[in-house]
Amino acid sequence: MARLADLVWITPNQGGVEHPAIVIRISSDGKSALVISGTGTGPRDIPHVKVEPHLRATAALRMTKTTYFYQTAIHVRLVGELVYHQPAARCPPCFG
Repeated sequence: MARLADLVWITPNQGGVEHPAIVIRISSDGKSALVISGTGTGPRDIPHVKVEPHLRATAALRMTKTTYFYQTAIHVRLVGELVYHQPAARCPPCFG
């Protein structure tokens, strides 16, 4: 079951590679989720949040490199399509 602020993995583009994503909304029926995906490409001239892997506040995300979450990287996915790497991780309150 998806929860707000869960760290999940999605393939944003068909045939592409997995990217980290944060669940930012879940539909009222619990079947779909709105996620914002991250990328190592940046920074661009688009509003974004930069997540540094070495910071204490982002340690829960277990990122291995600097990741940028752009406001334009929003995706709707079926909850069953979300990939959870083990152990599961949640975004800290300062980012969730």
